[in-house]
Amino acid sequence: MSKKDEKGEKGKKDEEGKKDEKGEKGKKDEKDMRPMKILLILDNVWKDLELKTLGIPSKDDRGGCKLLLTTRDRGVLDRMASTKNFNMGTLNDEEAWSLFQKMAGNLS
Repeated sequence: MSKKDEKGEKGKKDEEGKKDEKGEKGKKDEKDMRPMKILLILDNVWKDLELKTLGIPSKDDRGGCKLLLTTRDRGVLDRMASTKNFNMGTLNDEEAWSLFQKMAGNLS
């Protein structure tokens, strides 16, 4: 086998070895890189917030993460173009927890 052939064979083996390492590492990265689901709660919001300024992506860019806002002034939510808004009174602990679970959905 000529030196050129040996080099070609050695290079092929090295490339394959690297490929195997990357392949296994890629599998780990893929598992570890699953999108993280987050529920961010902003309670008792008094004025309009620029979510981008706070580092909160727009609805389309949130990747399954959820944002829950509470306020006493429905106009705040309207001006922020919030969706799925509703009025409610004071809840007892059980009602509050039930509503929280319903609105948060599956975050696991």
